[in-house]
Amino acid sequence: MPATTDPSDNSGERHQKTRLEVEIEEILERAEREHPLPPPTPIRTKPIRPSIAPPSRDRLGASASAIRRWLVAVPFAVAFMLAIVANMVSGFSPFLARIAVDLAIVAVFWPIFESIREKQSAPATTMWRGREMEIPVRHGPSPWAQFRQWLRDRRILP
Repeated sequence: MPATTDPSDNSGERHQKTRLEVEIEEILERAEREHPLPPPTPIRTKPIRPSIAPPSRDRLGASASAIRRWLVAVPFAVAFMLAIVANMVSGFSPFLARIAVDLAIVAVFWPIFESIREKQSAPATTMWRGREMEIPVRHGPSPWAQFRQWLRDRRILP
């Protein structure tokens, strides 16, 4: 009958630690003494602001980002609404109607502007397995210059 190491075993024999288990416990204790875990950091909650607060820069930035998200998500709907506004105000203010039409045109092309901006502001580093990897910049002659040098070496080019 095989011996079990289950503490609920009714055989009455206590489990004796093997030499390997004792060594593992010693290594773990030594590692804990040399590199103790840092104390846990308390979780801080933000204080709740009263809802009657005057508009702050944070709120204005949040509303601007909300407008940008709308322009990216549904640009044609925003352009259509601006065109309706332009039609409504054209009777008493052609200038405001012109501004609304210009904003409608910008709303149609806004996703293109955003995609160009995102490509330009993309990080130069690449993530791989959760770590930042720097791709080395190649310093040296371009492939075209290498090809020309190859032709010179073979005396095809002067």
